[in-house]
Amino acid sequence: MEFSSEVSRPHSILCAWLFLVLLLHAKSRPVERLTYIIHMDKSAMPKAFVNHHSWYSSIIASLDLANPTTLEDKHHLSSPSIIYTYDNVFYGFNALLSLDKLETLKNFPGFMSSYEDSVVIPATMPLPPLNSSP
Repeated sequence: MEFSSEVSRPHSILCAWLFLVLLLHAKSRPVERLTYIIHMDKSAMPKAFVNHHSWYSSIIASLDLANPTTLEDKHHLSSPSIIYTYDNVFYGFNALLSLDKLETLKNFPGFMSSYEDSVVIPATMPLPPLNSSP
């Protein structure tokens, strides 16, 4: 039994079309962002900033300039944002970042370390029921 080129041609076109659809789907996936705790060296803060919060905000704004997001990324809201700043036990901030923005941040002066933030549920012991009878 012989196969003609007419039978394999539609099969090739179908495979090429399927490959193109899969490629476009992979490119349109949103950029995953996670919450990170960023530990900074406050002594590295430039004198131009009045406080640490303005310094951290400037760093976050610079991340888009150093590693610009594509129009597709902007559609998926991948711009980094500060959630909280720390100034008591250690200096730093909590931010929502994509992995590539975090890698760019590691090259900034004053960066010390980063930790992925996670939700911690406290372990509590159940209390015995109160006996309300006299």
